[in-house]
Amino acid sequence: GRTTARSRVFAVVSFFVFGYRGEMKPRDSPLGSWYDRHEMALIRYTNEILAWEYDQRNGEASEEEVGWYRKYADKNPGRILELACGSGRLLVPLAESGYQVDGVDNAQAMLNRLSKKLCDHGLNGEARVRTFLADMKAFPFPQRYALVILGYNSLQYVGSKAQAYALFQHVLTGLERGGTFLLMIRVPNMDRFRN
Repeated sequence: GRTTARSRVFAVVSFFVFGYRGEMKPRDSPLGSWYDRHEMALIRYTNEILAWEYDQRNGEASEEEVGWYRKYADKNPGRILELACGSGRLLVPLAESGYQVDGVDNAQAMLNRLSKKLCDHGLNGEARVRTFLADMKAFPFPQRYALVILGYNSLQYVGSKAQAYALFQHVLTGLERGGTFLLMIRVPNMDRFRN
């Protein structure tokens, strides 16, 4: 079959990240020493490609989805925190709507894409938008929030029930009294799996 440039690039990235790291070549070979010297640059480049790929697959949030979050933001006036904000598919439209929004993500490549989108939308340098590079499970809240969002299946990045419980307990410490935590998860159509 015909492969696209994107799939070829991903195949190359997959080889370097998964194939070579899986000890496909011994560390004492010439390629091994090259890899050691360039490992961080390659990882950064790989992360940028994966962030780009995420944006290509997921695009922008629908008006219906953003509207659902706006409804709760209006009921909970104050600063919003989006956990696992990624490249800003929710954060950017919420900021464009005038809300004060903070975003936290543990992937610098995703925050780089978010920064570019904020710039493209004229939101860079706005005090109402702040971003933080951190793990959402241990993010040191700079303040308490009226609304905390964990959207678009981001709960899947938490590895276990115990970690999910710890995350929920952590979120409670960052909410204002009477604040709201919105969690969106996809419920699969089980009929598709029965056939």
